[in-house]
Formats: sequence, C-alpha cells, structure tokens
Amino acid sequence: MSSVEAGPRPVQVSPLIRFSRWSFLLVGVLYGSYRQVKLSKKENARREQELREKPIRDADL
Repeated sequence: MSSVEAGPRPVQVSPLIRFSRWSFLLVGVLYGSYRQVKLSKKENARREQELREKPIRDADL
C-alpha cells in the first residue's frame, strides 16, 4: 500500500487576508441589518399614510 494524498495540501492564507475577509463579512452583515431597519421604518410610515388616506380615496371613487 502506498500513502497517496486525497488532494492537494491546503494553501496557507495570509492572516491579513483572513482578517480582511472576516471584517468585510461582519461589516456587510451589520450594514444589511442597519439598512433593513431604516427601510422598514420608512415602509411603515408609508403604510400608515396610506391607511389614513384610504377612506378619502374610497369616498372619491
């Protein structure tokens, strides 16, 4: 029996690159969360405005 490797050895990634990847991932998740909250507030305000105006629009029709 010969000892044959299943695949090539893993490449050693620079700690700077590894840190950058994780940092960008974390920043992206935080930005996405911030953006979701901001857009949700805007959408809720728009829905409330539509609910206030709905009786007026229905009366006009």
